[in-house]
Amino acid sequence: MICRRLERKLVQGLVTLSFAVLVGPGGCAWQKDVDIVQRQVATSNKDLRAVDSQLARLEQKVSQLEGVRHNQAVVGTQLDQIQLDIGRLGGQVEEAAVKSNRQEERLSQLQQAQMTSILELQKSVDDLNRRMNQLATSLGYRDLASPPGSGEGAPGEKKVPPTGQVIGGPSATPAESQKALGPQALYDQAMQRFRTGDFPGAREGFTRFLGLYPKTDLSSNAQFWLGESYFAEKKYDEAIVAYDKVVKEYPKSEKVSSALLKEGMAFLEKGDKKTGIILLKKVIREYPQSNQAQIAQRKLAQVQ
Repeated sequence: MICRRLERKLVQGLVTLSFAVLVGPGGCAWQKDVDIVQRQVATSNKDLRAVDSQLARLEQKVSQLEGVRHNQAVVGTQLDQIQLDIGRLGGQVEEAAVKSNRQEERLSQLQQAQMTSILELQKSVDDLNRRMNQLATSLGYRDLASPPGSGEGAPGEKKVPPTGQVIGGPSATPAESQKALGPQALYDQAMQRFRTGDFPGAREGFTRFLGLYPKTDLSSNAQFWLGESYFAEKKYDEAIVAYDKVVKEYPKSEKVSSALLKEGMAFLEKGDKKTGIILLKKVIREYPQSNQAQIAQRKLAQVQ
């Protein structure tokens, strides 16, 4: 723009110089020629102004374009930053996916390991139950060897049919309700409690059974397991009394040999070695072919 202005001033100077020459000292120039020159100068000035206005507009547009280019540069920088952020987020997503896959794989491994452990534990429990049944059978505790909740007593023990209940009669008392279950059901309830380790509950059940059914085929068993419930809680005095009742009140019962054996062991646990040895020897003498006699022999070998 500055160059255009200088050019315009130069043109005006040349026009003025030409005019001075025409109307110089010679005074030879005609007035008509002067008018023509002045009109040409005015036209040139007008054209120059128009050009100058166009140049101003162009400069304004150039300035706007420069602003646009600047904005484009800013936007380009922002786009670059956004692309970097997108790339970084993409990397994080991939890393999270990898971690998720690893965690899923680890979880699957843990589940498999847990399932294996459960199966092994179940196998161990089954093994333990089998061994416990074998041990119970070898010790003569056939009640324990029967499956829980089976409702079956030891081999050789008689089943007693349940007592019927009169429908439409007066409300039964607790004792009558228990008796209505019948001896077998009542006995099985007490045995189930014993198997689950509820010794006080088992003791209560066996005591109730003996109160209702003191002379059934299951009574000697109930009396023996009453003693066992005391022995399990290390209440040896009460256990001795219960075992002694089996021997005295049910002398023909198959539980007598087991009762003598456990009574002797209870005396040993109390520290009464002499009485304990006497009872163990009695088991060996009176029941020489029994499992209880073999257990008594091993116990004697330990204490003598």
